[in-house]
Parts: sequence; structure tokens; C-alpha cells
Amino acid sequence: MATKSIVVNASLDPTLGGPRDFGASFLMPADGPWMIFELFSTFISGTPGADEGISGYMTVESLEGGILPDPAPARYPIISSPSAGTTVDHQPIVALTRTPVLWDAAGKAELKFRTFLSDTITAPTFGQIGILFGKEIPAFRPRIFSNGIEYEATSADEELAGTITLSERAKRIVAIMPHLNLSGAISSADARMGQIRLDSDDIELTPLTLPCDFAFPAGDATGQAVPSVYPQPWFDVDIPVREGARINVFTKATSTQHADMIFQTFLAYE
Repeated sequence: MATKSIVVNASLDPTLGGPRDFGASFLMPADGPWMIFELFSTFISGTPGADEGISGYMTVESLEGGILPDPAPARYPIISSPSAGTTVDHQPIVALTRTPVLWDAAGKAELKFRTFLSDTITAPTFGQIGILFGKEIPAFRPRIFSNGIEYEATSADEELAGTITLSERAKRIVAIMPHLNLSGAISSADARMGQIRLDSDDIELTPLTLPCDFAFPAGDATGQAVPSVYPQPWFDVDIPVREGARINVFTKATSTQHADMIFQTFLAYE
């Protein structure tokens, strides 16, 4: 059974303390049991907010007891951008936070994410929390073949970015890299965050939505010199495929701004 992924997108409740609901609860696919093996998240400021950093923690809760061991209390850090300057911003790139976990989930198990903020914030925020799961943990495999597409967003809605056709020798997808970058002038007031979704008429992939590796928070002053960050690792997956399968790649800006967002999606396979 192929690797799957679910992402919840929501704004952080700006109130100090918590826990506060983060988006709606969701159900695991019916054909369990499942092994949840990775938790990931990204949080960024959505509009300029002077001297406001985002810090706190998030929790994972099993609402119906369908997760073993029950992860509550399961607290994980909110890692985001620091407070902004009021004259010049070195607008940071916020990298995706990825945490290995190991939970067994029944089919239709219901999960809920919640957040707890250490400081009150006045500026809107964007966030995404999600999980990787499957019937087993994918082992690392060499990237023998790799193919990808690049797409510049034209809308904040989900868009078909293109189709990747695997070779006639393909047997399984072993890794996925969803990359987001910006092209154009730095604008302090605009935040950028995005995700990809893979689908196919040739093989069963649903649900398979993944966050991009980087996000770009809004600043509070004239943008200057966005610093580099370490590249993020590929998502290791185990997805059996048919030779020559066509994989449709959809992109979506999960922030309100989408201009100058450059999506790259690469699939490694053997």
C-alpha cells in the first residue's frame, strides 16, 4: 500500500495561551490500519507586525481513541519567524519542520491539531500541519531516476501545474521534493506559503498532499537580503507505480498572496 499524506491549513488563533483549535479534525482513510511515521508543520506571519514573533507549541489529539499509543499529550514546537524590524527587514525563509513519529492508526481514526501561543499576536498568520503515513515506514532508496516540473502560480486557487510521465522502466516512486521559491522584487507586506497534491488516472495516490519546503513570511519594513537556509531533505515514500504512469501535479498557494511563487515538484523513482 502506497505512502499517503494529509495536510491541514489554517490561521493561528492570535490569543495568548491555548490550546486553540487548528482547522477541522480529519479522518484517516477507511482501509487501515495505518502507521503514521512523520509529523510536519510550517507557520508564518501573514501581514506586517512589528516586534511580533510566533512561538509556542502544537498538540496532536486522538478524538476517538483510534491512535495507539494515544499521542496525547503530544506537544511539538511551533518553529517560525522571529519578530520583524521597523526600519529594515532581513525577511527570513521559514523552513518546513519535520519530526519522525510512530503511531498506529485505525481506519477512520479521527485526529485533531491544536496550538498554544507563548505571546499574543495581532497580525494574521498562516499555518499548515500534516502527517505522512502508510502501511510501513519507507526505507531510504537511491534516487536512480528523477523527473520534475516548474510552475509559476497564477492564482491562489489549486491549479494543475503539469504532468510528469514516468519512464517505461519505473517500478516505484521513492522520494518527492516539493520546492517553493520567489521570483521578483521583495515585498515586505506579502507572505507566501504553498503545497502540492499528486493524483493520477493510472495509479491510486489519494490522499497525497505535501507542503513545500520553504515559506516566506511578511515583514514590517523595507525588505532586504533574504538569507539562505539549508536545503530540506526529500520526502521518502514507497509508492508502487505502473510503467509509463502519468502523475498530475497540482499546486496551491495556502497564503492569500500568490504572485511570484515558483513551484518545483520532483519525483525520484526506480
